[in-house]
Amino acid sequence: MRTSNLGWRRGQIIVLAPFMVSVLGGVVAITADVGHMFVEKALLQNTADGAALAATWVLTEQRGAGHSEHDARAAALAEALAIRNANRPEAALAVQFGSWQPGGSFVAAGEEVAASAVHVRALRNSSAPGGALSLSFARLLGMRSCNVAAAGTCEASGFIRGFLGGLRPFAVYEGDIAAIGQMMTFYEHAKVEPGNFGLLDLNGGANGTPDLAQWILYGYDGEVTVSEDGYLWIDGDPGFRTALNGDIKDIWGEEIYIVVYDQVTGSGSNAHFRCIGFLCVVITSSDLTGKTPYVTCRVTGMKSVHDVITGGSWSSPNLRKVQLVG
Repeated sequence: MRTSNLGWRRGQIIVLAPFMVSVLGGVVAITADVGHMFVEKALLQNTADGAALAATWVLTEQRGAGHSEHDARAAALAEALAIRNANRPEAALAVQFGSWQPGGSFVAAGEEVAASAVHVRALRNSSAPGGALSLSFARLLGMRSCNVAAAGTCEASGFIRGFLGGLRPFAVYEGDIAAIGQMMTFYEHAKVEPGNFGLLDLNGGANGTPDLAQWILYGYDGEVTVSEDGYLWIDGDPGFRTALNGDIKDIWGEEIYIVVYDQVTGSGSNAHFRCIGFLCVVITSSDLTGKTPYVTCRVTGMKSVHDVITGGSWSSPNLRKVQLVG
């Protein structure tokens, strides 16, 4: 006669049930909280990237305005913290200034070096304003919280100061430029926009005639920055300066660079030129004092902003391209 072992099996299931419930609870805990960690990681990454980008923009703008490295870094740090506060105030932020090496690594540097990159770490740990990331189901396994971090590095690259005579504060519309080797005129007494005649404010300050004269004679030796849309936006300088007549005559025969633009927004001192390239010209004659003022030049070369940044036969002019690199 055969004896059924059904009762033994039922007893085995009863013994294993608590263990299986614990295992299942652990799986649920891991799944739910790991998803929570990934969401937090993404939020921290966005914060780190945004803070690095904003800080690098401010760093280059501050230095371009003539501020010291210490003050430029302080302003950049404040901007990074503002981005954190607006996006993930629960996180701690660690900001470093230095350079991005060709091998793909960030190297911190002291204030005796002009920083070209900003490295930002956004962290949720015990020292963060919101503490470490709180867990829910994992508490069943004795885990109440965990540390989460993300990092972003932004570099301002492509800058070479003072190129082949420098950038002059003049803008010419793309539809008005002549072919290479041909003659053309620019800076005529005709308004580009109300209150603006195509003269540029290269450093974004309140510039008088002496500043413009220096840029015309020796070229602009500061920094301008390519925006995220891939264009170089430069402020316009209002008015027409007949006082620059002698300075322009002093550079007859020199090969210089002027800006090529395709559109202008605003007017007067609020005019903004969208620079799409650079025109290399040799000034042959000029007269800003008569009823029909003009500057005549011969075109010797052209280059787009994109080509200048990515390399080519011309050295990069006074440009910085701000971009995330790590």
